[in-house]
Amino acid sequence: MSVRFHIMILSGGSLIGQNILDSLEGRRDRVRLTGVNRDADHPRLFRYDRVHLCPPLEADSFRPFLLDLVERERPDAILPGRDHDTVELAELAAAFPELRKRIPCGDPEAARTLNDKGLSYRFAERHALPFAPTCLVEDEGREAVRAWAAAQGFPLLAKPRRGYGSLGVRILTRPEQLDAFLDRHGEGYILQKYLDLDPERERFIEEYLRDLDCGVPLFAHLPEERQYAGQAVIAPDGRVGRVFTSVNRMVIGRCERSAPHPDPELEAVTRAYAEAMAASGWRGMFNLQCRRTPDAYAAHEMNGRMSGSTSARRWLGYDEVRELLSTWFGVDIGPDGREGGARGAESGEGTVCRSLSDDFVARRDVERLARERVWDRDSNPGHPPIRARVRDANPGHPRNRVRDSDQGEGGQERRG
Repeated sequence: MSVRFHIMILSGGSLIGQNILDSLEGRRDRVRLTGVNRDADHPRLFRYDRVHLCPPLEADSFRPFLLDLVERERPDAILPGRDHDTVELAELAAAFPELRKRIPCGDPEAARTLNDKGLSYRFAERHALPFAPTCLVEDEGREAVRAWAAAQGFPLLAKPRRGYGSLGVRILTRPEQLDAFLDRHGEGYILQKYLDLDPERERFIEEYLRDLDCGVPLFAHLPEERQYAGQAVIAPDGRVGRVFTSVNRMVIGRCERSAPHPDPELEAVTRAYAEAMAASGWRGMFNLQCRRTPDAYAAHEMNGRMSGSTSARRWLGYDEVRELLSTWFGVDIGPDGREGGARGAESGEGTVCRSLSDDFVARRDVERLARERVWDRDSNPGHPPIRARVRDANPGHPRNRVRDSDQGEGGQERRG
């Protein structure tokens, strides 16, 4: 049996972990996948060849655990499943040069810039790159924040500087809400101008606020029809590869629909950001998220990892897992054979929609992983196949299921 390329994924139960699994589903004979996760009870974990439970990333024991695990497992590549993993891996590669060949990342300071929306804004300012107007709350006095808000106009977005998946984001619609927010939640946040606010969304916000005196709705969400994203791989020598751009529909922080958006202007903005980050020391994956203004595109977030739409982009003609492995490790895992059964997949002409699906995991597997802190597919011969195929009477229908996501384009599983 030929040797398979061995990939270790931190936060393996995350949405990004799921996207990597989905992207490689038709090529599992060419790779070996090891997941590392804090908790045992997520069905995604049992799609890996082997799973290890780890301490929390914030614990002092995490790094010694990971170093020992890498020594034992000997992965060829180590990939992040969350933004926090990106910073940890960058610091690890800097501290232990022998690991650099396994970790496709760049300078730790560049990783921190990508992981902090306030630092991302400062970076864009220094490089004269378009970014949503932003106020770093902790760097300004209250009067200065109020003056900035008055100049921008409401509504405004309040975002955690190191948040992900839209968790903790608030919409501030008037000065009284801004004051209350500063009193209770100002630390660790930025304020951003709400770009691309169409009349329908504005009307929804106002109607929601007017109706609160009738009680708090059990469910409420504000769909986002036009989230623009760009993705690229930065090579070890700093060269920026192919740029792929898409437009996504976000619901409750998760991507439910994705389509190509080959706009030269968006491609140029993504490439300009990627090249600036490369010049600042970043390497590996690069993701940019933008809004469309009347004049141009403006970024509002960037990340140094794959995202919640990685598997969708593969169907749309951009196989970023394959490109990353080829660019960084000189390994070509080849195309996904499932694409041969999907009309238009070879050209990327189409749309990817995510829908609900069922996942089953046996209680004995969860209990074994929780008890022994390791689970191996080879030691569980009765476990079901890696992935059940779903076939359609239409011979042109793709033979895979696009699975429900927990967070959005930039989001991740909350547990890590």
